[in-house]
Amino acid sequence: MAPIWRTCQRNIADRSGMLRQVWSLYRRYLRQHLSVVHKGRRILTDQGQRVGTIDRLQIRNNQLVVSGWILIDGGRYADNGAEYKITKRLRRGDVPGQDAASFGYGFEVFRPSSSLSGVLLFEDGDTTVHHNIYRRHLSVLKVLSVIRLSARFLATCVTMMPSAIAFLSNRSPAARRRLVDAFGFSHVTRALALDDAEILNDLGPNKPSYPKSVTVIVPVYNAFDLLPQCLERIVKNADLPLRLIIVEDCSTDARVRPYLEGWIAAQDFDVIPIWNQENLGFVKSVNAAFERAIEYDVPAVLINSDAMLPANWTTRLVDPIAQDDLVASVTPLSNNAEITNVPVIVQARDLELGMVDQLDATAKTGQGRWQSAPTGVGFCMALNPIFLKIFPQFDTVFGAGYGEEVDWCQKAIQRGGRNVVQPRLFVEHVGGLSFGDTAKSQKIALNGRIITDRYPGYDASVQEWIATDPILTARLRMALRWAELASVEPVPIYVAHSLGGGADVYLSHKIKERLSEDQPVIVLRVGSMMRWRIEVHCPQGTTIGETDSTEAMQALLDTVSRKTLIFSCVAGDTDAIEIPSIMLELLNETSGFEILLHNFYVVTPTYSFVDNTQRYTGLAPYIDPAPGARMEQGVDLHHWQSTWRPALERATRVVAFSKNSAEIFSQVYPSYRDKVDVVPHQLPFTPAPIKQPETARRCVGILGNLNVEKGAEVVVALGRLLRKDQAFDVVVLGEIDPLFSLPETIKHHGAYRQTDLTDLVERYMITDWLIPSVCPETFSYTTHEAIATTLPVTCFDLGAQAEAVGKVQQGHVLPYGSATELAQRAFVHFTKPLNPT
Repeated sequence: MAPIWRTCQRNIADRSGMLRQVWSLYRRYLRQHLSVVHKGRRILTDQGQRVGTIDRLQIRNNQLVVSGWILIDGGRYADNGAEYKITKRLRRGDVPGQDAASFGYGFEVFRPSSSLSGVLLFEDGDTTVHHNIYRRHLSVLKVLSVIRLSARFLATCVTMMPSAIAFLSNRSPAARRRLVDAFGFSHVTRALALDDAEILNDLGPNKPSYPKSVTVIVPVYNAFDLLPQCLERIVKNADLPLRLIIVEDCSTDARVRPYLEGWIAAQDFDVIPIWNQENLGFVKSVNAAFERAIEYDVPAVLINSDAMLPANWTTRLVDPIAQDDLVASVTPLSNNAEITNVPVIVQARDLELGMVDQLDATAKTGQGRWQSAPTGVGFCMALNPIFLKIFPQFDTVFGAGYGEEVDWCQKAIQRGGRNVVQPRLFVEHVGGLSFGDTAKSQKIALNGRIITDRYPGYDASVQEWIATDPILTARLRMALRWAELASVEPVPIYVAHSLGGGADVYLSHKIKERLSEDQPVIVLRVGSMMRWRIEVHCPQGTTIGETDSTEAMQALLDTVSRKTLIFSCVAGDTDAIEIPSIMLELLNETSGFEILLHNFYVVTPTYSFVDNTQRYTGLAPYIDPAPGARMEQGVDLHHWQSTWRPALERATRVVAFSKNSAEIFSQVYPSYRDKVDVVPHQLPFTPAPIKQPETARRCVGILGNLNVEKGAEVVVALGRLLRKDQAFDVVVLGEIDPLFSLPETIKHHGAYRQTDLTDLVERYMITDWLIPSVCPETFSYTTHEAIATTLPVTCFDLGAQAEAVGKVQQGHVLPYGSATELAQRAFVHFTKPLNPT
């Protein structure tokens, strides 16, 4: 009878624990996804004069955000008896002040979403404002949003049950990725899949077909500095017979027409000039050329005078028309051509001199087939003579230009035609010189409204094309080549994970640092929805693609020859033992290679020394292990370290972020001690010193996300001790792994912003910090944040956290032990009388 009763007790406990885990997961799901927006009201002075507006009240990321604009200074926000200064963030030119010379300013206030009352206070001379923040409507919307999210959460739980079982049974990284993505907890955005066949040249032979000749139309209006080079490139780099129609649209630059007259006279092929006696604008000038071009019944190529053509451009541009009579227009890749832009879609980027030829050399060797698009782009666009006869003119309603080619292409689609992008040709577009950037923006806005009225579905088709990006593989390949060419030094390629945390904070800082210098960064991530995720970061944005093919990934990165490979972390990869050899294959003779010790992956596949007992058992088992002597996550530790030794031998540098991690590495790999540099991290944000709250009761704050390595089991055990004696309070500022459930004795705030630490200390009356990590950290951002506040900080005696805490006056380092022992030691430590700092 007794064994049966104990079995029932275990089953009840197991089910109770599982329910708590689901409840914890549900609460995290709400915190992360709950977003409610409510329109605000006008801000009036005590005398009834309007001096601003609350644009909106929003709950997002566990915070209430109050945003709007105000005309007067002296802003404060009063909440629960405390006042906070309001910082004016943005000058609002769209909000005129009370006289022609003054403008309003935007402001934002961030407060915890659970805050129930608030007042905006403004004082400027005799003008005062007391504006109550009403949240009744926001509360109703929040309840409705919670109901919707709850239904979605339950549906996701049911759908993902097989993945949950797979993860709980064998901790499958693939199952974990699916769960993280399904619940929306991923630290990286979703990316499109790459075409492996295109990368690996498995699409079959491309059989080009060429017309007997082409007619090139070049409308000219000013832009004299580029005109000679444009014309030279058109003629010199053509690989089909040309007929050239030049329309000079009465340029205001007196150099243009004499130059064209001399240039035309010197040519030995058919050049047809059209000299406008008055400025007719782009559309009418092109229409005059169309009248002549139709006579020849060959593809017509419209080229702006600020377009730079590469070698052998002609055959590649007109190939789709020659192969398919339904192709109405063809547009190449470019740096400034909206949907065909490289390196980032719809983001223009100037090129250095000569870069067009180097980029086109990469495009030329690609295997991407042309893809249908909503429109062509008129800076360089080949037109099928069949469709040109049907639509022999651009609509003159578009005046000086912009939108006329969209109108023509949409008409062609209505007649069964296709507009395609040719990914095997790259043409530089200097852009904007004919009209000027300001004039261009105005014309685009005006003519865009005409397009929307005529073709209501056009804007949606463009957005769908951008979202699906049919030429992503070619664009990413070109972006990689651009990154190498644009980088002053060998372009850095970081090998990173997708799990967030300190390594990702460091990488984000490095990316931001490079972009501020107008330098690109390449990131190769593991652990996303597919095994490999390639990101090209540049100041204009990021181009991203994913693949499960290691061969395809390597072929793409081989596009970059001048590079420095930097290993960051690959936690979450499905077959991490392959990583060292894969990295070596990505290197060439001149490549730099650095290894960053964000964790101890180079020593053990657990990467944190926490074994199946969920504790650190010392370094001895990891120093020169015998074959088969120790298994870590199903891998022979001797074999693991053997796979890393060639990578360490090839590395030019090993970067440790603390003396402790450098010493651990050097004990395991003494042969590579001389390669180690200790470079502590710089905090992206350093909290200001915080005065300890005036209270007789302790409240221990725990910063950061909790999992096994970060001490989740210790915190749970501490919460159980507090059930017997609630001697002090504990609050977790961060998320917890869903495998753990916090006891009711511990408050759980959830995610936080570093800038909110002062407010959170005041809100929860936090007197101390606890860093509960049970593994040796290589560097701990949260530890240094806690130290910066000057409140007392306690941790356990191991790793970089103990190294940092042991150096400061307010630091307390407790002996290490099992999770139960650590919780007991922390409990005893915090039950001592509170000593104000």
